[in-house]
Amino acid sequence: TVPCGNVSIYGDGPTTVLQGTWYEAKGLIAAEGRSDLRLTRLHLRGLPITEFRGYSEARYARVPEDAGRPSVMARGIELHNCARARVDHCEIELFGHAGVIFYGGRDNLVDHCFLHENFRYGYGYGVATPGTQALHIEDNNFENHRHGIAGNAGGATYIARYNRMVKDASVFEAWQQSPDGIKHLRAHEIDAHAKTGMTIAHNNYVAMLGALMSGAAMMRGNPAR
Repeated sequence: TVPCGNVSIYGDGPTTVLQGTWYEAKGLIAAEGRSDLRLTRLHLRGLPITEFRGYSEARYARVPEDAGRPSVMARGIELHNCARARVDHCEIELFGHAGVIFYGGRDNLVDHCFLHENFRYGYGYGVATPGTQALHIEDNNFENHRHGIAGNAGGATYIARYNRMVKDASVFEAWQQSPDGIKHLRAHEIDAHAKTGMTIAHNNYVAMLGALMSGAAMMRGNPAR
């Protein structure tokens, strides 16, 4: 937990590995109400992709034995009501809920990161934006998420530009998940739920290899460009 504002956590690139070992919905790095943060040159890693990433609620479980089973829902970086935070030049992988998630806050930036295999049925985002304002997501490399960017409700506003966003269906078999999960891997890459605020996405490269994607972007009843 970051205990104050105006602080940088500066790693040494790929050799600085921070390993998460839990299934629960909590962040490996977390901050609340802080401003002027920088998290840079870190490698954050969750549990292996072969760990269960399915629905464990009884009403959604694919098979009865999945009900109540521990399912990966961890987060890499979790920021609540933070301002002017920058996450840059990080590698973030294998978190079930999201690689980076902003709850509220404003004027934050995610840039020049490699986010990959942050995946789970019904979740699985590179960057998630519930309620945040004026978030810039730019010059990142996203691979193999359900949605690379999830625009959640709560009036969230974000700008996504100059990102590479690619999914490859051939990786799915090695994940050892439910066969139904390929439908989630094929979901749209840029997402904006209803009740999201202004969403601007431009100059992004989006591709699905080995299968058809439902769409590059999905704007669900919100003002968007």
